[in-house]
Amino acid sequence: MGCRVVRRVSRARPAAVAQTWFPGLNPLLDDRPPALLLREGDLPDVGPKVLAAARQFAAVG
Repeated sequence: MGCRVVRRVSRARPAAVAQTWFPGLNPLLDDRPPALLLREGDLPDVGPKVLAAARQFAAVG
């Protein structure tokens, strides 16, 4: 799932931006980092949320 999320962001933004986005706080995820959620959360629960946040970031920035 992590690779899928990074690919989604990297297609729309430079690789350095994706590297910063993944461990950074995210307001769409209650100010939690996507990487932390994927590592510590229940993947069926947090995976779709992180992917939605990645889609939003890729589309809007």
